[in-house]
Amino acid sequence: MTSRRRFLASLGALVTGGALAGCGYRPGGGDFRWREESLRGLYRSDEVDVSGETLYTVADEDQSYDVEEETWRNGGRVIAYDTAGGSERYREQFDKRADVVGAGAGDVAVSLEHSDTGLAGDGDARHAVARLGPDGKQWEISVDDAVEQLAVADDRVYVVTDAGTLLACADGEVRWRRESYDLGVAPPDRRPSVRVGAGPAGVVLADGGEPVRVAPDGTERWRRTDVSLVQQVLEVGSQRVVVADETTLYALAADSGQTRWSSRPTGGRYYRTSGGFYRVLGDAVHALDDTGGTRWTWEGLARETNVAASETDVFVRTGTGLTALSADDGSRRWTVEYDRIDAGPFLVDSGVLVASGQTATCHIP
Repeated sequence: MTSRRRFLASLGALVTGGALAGCGYRPGGGDFRWREESLRGLYRSDEVDVSGETLYTVADEDQSYDVEEETWRNGGRVIAYDTAGGSERYREQFDKRADVVGAGAGDVAVSLEHSDTGLAGDGDARHAVARLGPDGKQWEISVDDAVEQLAVADDRVYVVTDAGTLLACADGEVRWRRESYDLGVAPPDRRPSVRVGAGPAGVVLADGGEPVRVAPDGTERWRRTDVSLVQQVLEVGSQRVVVADETTLYALAADSGQTRWSSRPTGGRYYRTSGGFYRVLGDAVHALDDTGGTRWTWEGLARETNVAASETDVFVRTGTGLTALSADDGSRRWTVEYDRIDAGPFLVDSGVLVASGQTATCHIP
């Protein structure tokens, strides 16, 4: 860390780049845009994600006091923060336990489950899905079975249940359902929701490892039986769909499923960012071009890194903290030291955001 960043880090939230501007100091890459400490949402949260310009924190179970009802409520909890400055937008307490989380289109969807199985194990289990946005809960709907995965699009939440049913939910209603799909078990180094993706073309999921596209109206448009063991659905655009199996990255035409190009970069975890595709394998990040070829490689990552990238910068978690790389050639631009990073990096309009303990910090790119 440079002396300038050590100085800012030592001052923490008491001094920001704006406060120093009057002294002739000009904030640079890695300096604080803002920092908020002791965020309740980061305490015992099971999921932290950014969608649009909102930081969502989800706890599977929490307890809070409902002043209007004058009673304690115990269940899942969502707290949302504005990424422009870290202020709390709202908090939503549920009566059911939160389980699966999916983020997209500026919103977040959460599956909720309340089990009342009784002593004999023959009671009811009640399941639901809720969609929340920057301003709070939009709707909540009951579903018949436990939820396995969620994918969020502009006007839909796609739900895959553990019974293999695919549901399309909108405005608190089930618009259609299809039977029956088998997502299998995701490897331990993959996020739970990576085998389902949603976008303008509808929803794409790995059914028994085979990529299948279902249109927004519920029609199954195509299935690629020659592509197997799909581990990630990376993009569901109006023109193309991108998926990855254990060895190959595929770009498929959204309307027909035909292969536009394929690349065999020998596995790893893939990230689709606003700045392009990136692959993480071991302690290295590989920048890919638009046909899956490798542009550059940089080594030194932390094992559990996320990749956030714009057209000019790439942000990764390293053993020493948060590192910014040039998107052009992978050269290191700066590193800010952290003892640990629990979530992120996330790219937002105001900079690059990370969470460490109960503190959220937005750095200048």
